[in-house]
Amino acid sequence: MDFNKLVSDTLTKLGPDSTSTIIAAVDDIEDNLYYFSDIVFA
Repeated sequence: MDFNKLVSDTLTKLGPDSTSTIIAAVDDIEDNLYYFSDIVFA
């Protein structure tokens, strides 16, 4: 996932889904970080 491109595209095409798109991407990144943390500290 290219977070920089996602944010850039979202900011150039502001609409009602812009905020929810960014929040969904951040949630996905957070989930992946928790997953890697669980693996490292298991």
